[in-house]
Amino acid sequence: MELPMTNSPPFSVHIVAVNDPEAKRALELEASLFFKEFGNTSEQLAEEYGPYEHYGVVIYVADNLNNTTAGLTRIIMPNDRVGLKTVNDIKKLWPELYADPEVVRTLLTGRDCWDIGTLVIAPEYQAPLAAGLVSLALYQSVARLAQRCQVNILIALVDNIVHRMTHWKFHAPFEAIPGAMVKPYLGSKASLPVYSRISEWETRLHKVDTALHDIIFNASGIEGAVAPLPIDSAMTIIDDVGKVVDVRELSLEEYSANPTTDTHLVNP
Repeated sequence: MELPMTNSPPFSVHIVAVNDPEAKRALELEASLFFKEFGNTSEQLAEEYGPYEHYGVVIYVADNLNNTTAGLTRIIMPNDRVGLKTVNDIKKLWPELYADPEVVRTLLTGRDCWDIGTLVIAPEYQAPLAAGLVSLALYQSVARLAQRCQVNILIALVDNIVHRMTHWKFHAPFEAIPGAMVKPYLGSKASLPVYSRISEWETRLHKVDTALHDIIFNASGIEGAVAPLPIDSAMTIIDDVGKVVDVRELSLEEYSANPTTDTHLVNP
């Protein structure tokens, strides 16, 4: 039997709320890689990421030919309930960074930042060509969606080897937070708090690598291989996450006083 011809790209990018059942397969990939690379158990990950599940989204790259997840990134949005995981972990492990008022004001308040909780690629897609394609699709999706939401700063805690590789490969999308030193973190022997000012990265790419700039910020260059994240429909997911409140965490008095409480996760 001859299969019908299709012009659809073999890969596509999607977004879903962390606590949506559709995120299950992507999160299983995340858990398996954390266990393989750093020895983190599912119980540890639940303890680490559980408090933030109401305030996060997963962007994942689907391999449409094999019906598998090729890679994903987890984003935690600003919220008044639990804050950002990276900021909370910096408070515990890198308290010295709070000695710089400018760092605190611009990077550690959590009000104008998105937290890149994870970014992983499935083992079968870690060959250079496939890994580059999946990484580009994820960086493209995060950068374009953040710009649409008027978010300019991303923060993360990354393994130092990964940071050095992405610094070279993608022209420094993330910089070390000033004053930060590498330290052990969640099984990584050397992790580093980093940040990205998306506008500065875009300007740099425009000057030094126009092809990469077009891929990341114009979604032009890999669309034949990867259908880009549909930004308009992605905004619906972002808006929905921005309206989430877990009433179980509110006292009866708080909820009764304002039953339509909005945590304002997305900048206006």
